[in-house]
Amino acid sequence: MKEWYYAEDGQQQGPVPQDRIVEMLRSETLADDALIWAEGMGAWSPANKTDILADPDASPPGIPAPEPETPDAPETTLTGPLFLHVSMTRLIFMSVVSMGLYQAYWIYKNWRFVKDRDGLQIQPFWRGFFGLFFIYGIFKTIREDEQLNRIEKATFPAGALAVGWIVLTLLANALSRVDDDGISALGMLVAFPLFLFFIPVQDYINRVNAKLKPLPEHTPWTTGHMVCLFIGIIFWGFVLLGVMAPPQ
Repeated sequence: MKEWYYAEDGQQQGPVPQDRIVEMLRSETLADDALIWAEGMGAWSPANKTDILADPDASPPGIPAPEPETPDAPETTLTGPLFLHVSMTRLIFMSVVSMGLYQAYWIYKNWRFVKDRDGLQIQPFWRGFFGLFFIYGIFKTIREDEQLNRIEKATFPAGALAVGWIVLTLLANALSRVDDDGISALGMLVAFPLFLFFIPVQDYINRVNAKLKPLPEHTPWTTGHMVCLFIGIIFWGFVLLGVMAPPQ
């Protein structure tokens, strides 16, 4: 135990153990402004200017817990983007140019991502080819995906978007088969805005990918993109020729 010296009537007293001098101060046998000194102190100091009366057996207060850090974006061990990560501009452009063929490609690529990531025994190509039967499934899979929802909770209505796309697709196909130029043109008009049903889903995918570290780049222009673009250009070429051709 630490030993102390104290001054009394101008005379140095001590050493005495700390519990003794504390008792003297508390019983006022020693004035609280009496000078005291112990090894380690630079100079004599009044007792009431030191911490000698502090309880030596008191437990220190608990260390405050550090404030939890809020990261700017969730970390991920992925080396690429989640699902088909394309800009909204490319989605709209490719959908219009390809007259909806890109939407089948979109369904295929997202099912392909699920297959490769989760090891599912599925055929993504045929799911894209028969998109009418599988569009709700991929919308629902994206909406309920745990990996995506850990970063941002999905809120888009998968069922309503899928039903809207299916109904307009069937209507457009039915109108385009009618042997009347005006009705066929109406079918093309109905098919034109089908990409709108993909925008909420793609917007969600893009928002989640924007929060990843490192920030993934957009999916590159693949062979599938080029095929859709090539077929779309040919299709629009035939449409323009039909419009410009003189009536028989």
